[in-house]
Parts: sequence; structure tokens; C-alpha cells
Amino acid sequence: MKRTVFSMALALSALAAFAQDAMISPEAPTTIALPGGERVEQAGQPNKINSDQRWLGLYTTDALGQFGRGFPEYPGDNKVAISLTQEMLQPHLGSRVVGIRFGLCEPIGANRVFIIAADRYGNGKDIVSKKVDDTEKGWNTVMLDNPITITTKPGMEWMVGYDYEQKNTKEDGEYTSECYPFSCVAEGASGHPLQLYCQRPGTTDGKAWYEFDMGDNNLSVQLLIEGNYYQYDVAVDDFGNLSFQQGSEVVLPIHYTNNSTEDVSSIDYVVTIDGVRGTEQHETIDPAVIPTRGGTLSIPLPLGEEAGSFQVSVEVTKVNGHDNESESKVGQGTVGVFSDKYPRNLVIEEFTTEQCPNCPRVAGLLAYYMEHADPTRVWAVCHHSAYYTDWLTQPCDEPLLYLYNDNGMTYAPGLMFNRQPDFDAQYAKGNMDNVLFANTYDDVEGYADYQLTLFSNAQLSMQVAVNDDSSVATVIVSGECNESLDPAQNKLTLYLTEDEIPARDQYGASGDFYHMHVIRYFNSAWGDPVVWENRHFTATYSIPIDEAWNKDKLTLVAFLNKHNAEDRLDNRIENSIGMTFNKAVTALKATETSDNTYEVARYNAAGQRVLGEQKGLNIIKLSDGRTLKVMVR
Repeated sequence: MKRTVFSMALALSALAAFAQDAMISPEAPTTIALPGGERVEQAGQPNKINSDQRWLGLYTTDALGQFGRGFPEYPGDNKVAISLTQEMLQPHLGSRVVGIRFGLCEPIGANRVFIIAADRYGNGKDIVSKKVDDTEKGWNTVMLDNPITITTKPGMEWMVGYDYEQKNTKEDGEYTSECYPFSCVAEGASGHPLQLYCQRPGTTDGKAWYEFDMGDNNLSVQLLIEGNYYQYDVAVDDFGNLSFQQGSEVVLPIHYTNNSTEDVSSIDYVVTIDGVRGTEQHETIDPAVIPTRGGTLSIPLPLGEEAGSFQVSVEVTKVNGHDNESESKVGQGTVGVFSDKYPRNLVIEEFTTEQCPNCPRVAGLLAYYMEHADPTRVWAVCHHSAYYTDWLTQPCDEPLLYLYNDNGMTYAPGLMFNRQPDFDAQYAKGNMDNVLFANTYDDVEGYADYQLTLFSNAQLSMQVAVNDDSSVATVIVSGECNESLDPAQNKLTLYLTEDEIPARDQYGASGDFYHMHVIRYFNSAWGDPVVWENRHFTATYSIPIDEAWNKDKLTLVAFLNKHNAEDRLDNRIENSIGMTFNKAVTALKATETSDNTYEVARYNAAGQRVLGEQKGLNIIKLSDGRTLKVMVR
């Protein structure tokens, strides 16, 4: 099977720009649908399930749509389904699927329910198939003769749905209600398309899977799963890194999920700060949270007066007065309280290769943005990976594919903005991702400009010196941080890039094509450890400069970045600095001496270390141990 992507929200020309094998139709069909999403009671409501059972779907309540949906312009014997990703199935590994239920706004007669284990293109096979003798309006529950155990493997998802006959009958020129049998509800996960197997009218292509963007509505299809569920089980999410201004109230938002067999009406919890465990606190939950649903606790912390970085954990100890049996009852993260913040600069990283026929288009978007960006705050680096490799691929490029949070899938072109996990994954629906596929220039400009409005817990400066024949560059990167940054979690990455490298064989390019932001040097794939002293550091690198490189097109880019090998979404760039090679060399000439010593530190008249020139007296420490005093006006 092949799955073709149709989206009412995205232009197909943009969707077609992926470097991947999925067939893309040149024309989107029209989705014919009545309004939906209202929550009502319908005929055929199921009985309450057993305590060891759960509903699993894109939403998990008993809600049904008041008005039906359908595709009368695509008549025939079709299939409709939801897609459950590996991440959705992961928490239920080992549980058994014992039934399938689907909701209807109009009966569809005899049909069949199925589960297909499929890859991202819709290729797969039935692992469950059972005939249904008849259907009714409301929920229809089908128990399996041979329950299956939930297992997953990378890149695999489950398509769960049913066969039906799509009708296109009309009365007085309007489609009848039987043409709109689906129930869809505006609940649960968002951004998950409806899967439809049908014949495109007016074509001889045969039937295929298509995806239709339903907005916030989800098809009423759910699995009935059975496993070892605890009576009192509340799981707590980690909360990552949170920052608060010194002197402000520090309130921690803690998200939890009720995996219990009953509604949760109260929670007890204990907060631990830097290893010091607090007293147990009680919280009444009103209204109560039903099984499989989540909520958020707002927990005040006794922080805010003192600046610093604090390791915080929250343990939900009791559920409805009973011990919490969850295996994930502790959420943890870092709370930073800062006195100063710094403007956050931006590094845009592009995944691209000469094998990618669609990369020239996005490279053009990035190039246009860089032409108009602030050269003192925005820099770009290209990684020649994610869709095969090419002659410009560096050893650091492929390890960075770890940053794709997409069920092991990668693609090009792809952009990262300070490695922020702010995007929806392309294939693993429901995942957040560090990588964006840019459809338009507005995507690039809008998100880049937004990043430049943010603040950082650190700032960097850079200086460069070269030897007599310019064959070696010595790069000095200095930095300072506020109390909110945990220095131990950040590494220093340094790149030297070159622009305008003629392509050898760029797919998708018409005429001459030149690569930009090509990596010529890097210190390490994930950065080097940083040695801090009183929230300051200085790191020095020697970079050999190949005489074949065009020095007018070289740029140095350095940044502080976190690397979390356990969490793809926790690797963001804290802050960055960069400058063109020639400008960097020129900027240092005032403090160079005949023997090519260079500046290693700078202080103001009060003896305080500073980053870069400041008005007044500057005391400059050189690499040979001498000190210069320079008046900056």
C-alpha cells in the first residue's frame, strides 16, 4: 500500500517538497463534511469497561459527533482509519487488544474492522481482521476472537479502522444523511489526519491511502486494551528547565495523567529541592479527573529571593488517600532564578544534500532570509545529511540526526532554530520535534524573528588571531552566565563555514548552484566540555586554514548547547556568537603584536571582567602574559 498525503491546511506544492518516496497528488480533493465535533449521547453507548481495561485512540471518552462526516465525492467500497504512532503505543507495550469500537452517525450495514501494522507510507499488512454482521447509530463494539499483544518497532504505526460503502445518493440535489456516516469529535490529540482508502474520481490509478486534515476533530475509533492496571496510579511528567525572575513568585506547573481504575479527586505530593525533601502537601481535584485523562498541579515553591539554579522533583505520593502505585510518580527538572538576562542570538541549521531534489528551494528561502538578517545576531550552518550524504558531509553531520524526533525517520530539507523543540513531527504524529520543514519564506522569517525576541542565561564573545601566512587561526571564545544556567549541562561547539561552494551534482537545481554555510572545521559533533570559573570561561582553538578556501567567504560560529543523550527534545542552543573571518581578524589587529600574541581576557577600570570593548579604560591581558591598557572612547 502507498499512502498519499492530502491536506486541507497545507498547499500540496509545499507537501511535495519533501525528499521522500511517498506519492503526492497534484490536486487536493474537496472534503465534503457537515459540521461536527459536538459531544452528545448517542444510541449504542457501551457499558462500563473492566478495571483492567482501557480505551486507546486519538481520544478516549465516550463522546460522539452530533453530525456525520463523509466523502460522497469518493464513492465505493472504502476504508477509513486512525493512525496510532509508536509513541502512542509505547506506554501500553505488553497489553492485549481485546476489542475495537467505532462510532457512527448513520448505520453502514455489514462491514469489517481491521488493524494494519504499517510504515509511514502506508505499506503494511493486516494483523487484525474481523467481519461485522450489522451496525447501528452510536458506538459499535467488536470483540476479537484472538486478542493480540501490543508491540512496536521503529517507524511502524497501527492503522485502526473499518470498511464501509461510501454512498453518494442525492435528494433534491443534496447528498442524503447516509452519505455522512462517520462520527468525529473535537477532543483528544490534535493534528492527526483521517486515513481514507479510496479511488480518486476521474482517475485509473487504483485505490490508495490518502490523509485528510480534520483540524481538531478525530475519528471515533478506539481499541479496547487489557493489561495490569493499578487501582491508584497517577503518572507525573518531567518539566524540563524553567526560569523565573529574581524576586518573583515561583509556581511550578506539573502535568499528570490518571492511569488509575477510578476518578482522581485528591492528590498528595512532596517537593524536593536540591536533595532536601519537603513535607507532604494535599491537593483537592475538582472536578475529578477520569481515567486516562490528565491535569495540571500549580505548586508554589519557596524560591525567588535567591538567584541560582535548583534541581527540583515532585513526587505524587497518594491518590485519593491511597499510596500511588505508579512507576512514574516523580517528575523532575531544573528551576532557574536569575538576576540578569541576555539577548538570545540565533543559529539556523539546515539539513541538506545534493541527493535532495527539493533542497534548492528551501536553501533559497534561507539565503533570502540571511541576506536581510542582522549579521551580528544570526548565523547559519549546513549539515549534509538526513537524505543520503554527499561530498561535503562532515563526520559531525550524521550524529546530529539524533535531533529528529520522528520515529527514526529523517528527511531533507529540514531546518533547526537554536535546536528548539517547537515543531510538529512530520511522520510521528503527536511528537514535538527540533526540525521544521519550511513551506514558505514566512515560516523561516516568522520563527527566526520570534527566536530573536527571547532571552538567554548566557552570552558569548569571540576574537581571532592568525599567524603570518594566515595558515592557522587562533580563536578565543569567552562567555559568562547568570545564576539560572547550570554550567555543567552546556558544551561549546565551534564551526568554521564557507559560502559559495560550486555544487558538483545538485538534484533539483536549474543552472549553476552554490552551497552556502558549508562546514570546513568543527571541534566536535556535540561540543566540548566548558571549564567555568565564577560563571565565566575562556576557550581557545587553533584552526588550520586551507589555502584553497576563500577567506572572504569564511564565517566562524560558536554556541553553548546542551546535549541530552536520553531526550532528543532537550538539546537547545543557549546562546551563540559569530563573525566573518576577515572581520574577526581585522577586529583584533589593534591588540595584536609582532609575535602574534592575542587577547585572552579583558577587564574594566574596576577590575571586573567584560566581554568585548567597553567605553573607558580597558585592561587587556595577552596570551604571552603581558597587559595592555587601552582607552575606548
